[in-house]
Amino acid sequence: IIVSAQQYLTVIGREMLPNSVVTTAINLYALYCHCQPLPLVQEDLFFDVENHSPELVLAVIALTARVSEDGSSHETSDQIIKEYSSSAQAIVTRRIAEGTTELSTLQALCLLSLVDLSCEFFA
Repeated sequence: IIVSAQQYLTVIGREMLPNSVVTTAINLYALYCHCQPLPLVQEDLFFDVENHSPELVLAVIALTARVSEDGSSHETSDQIIKEYSSSAQAIVTRRIAEGTTELSTLQALCLLSLVDLSCEFFA
């Protein structure tokens, strides 16, 4: 999953990552993270790659970067995690400030807290 968060974000955050990157992250999430500790997403809707909010996609990639099998080193995965989680956090913060929060914003916040916990665990 080595694609820069900047390749994903534009002014509004709608430039899309390749579907293969998003699909890989979603599959890794389903395999390693879903229902751990709580079910945060409805499975049948979650696998619809085309319709995810940018903050949710970025948070999923940040959460699954450590278990990705792309051959990246520990330092590279840490860098990816920081980049994607800070980008997701920026979008979440903007949505809260603008009053445009959605369910996906709350889901992204929950996933970002898991990212933070996992980073502390692996530190």
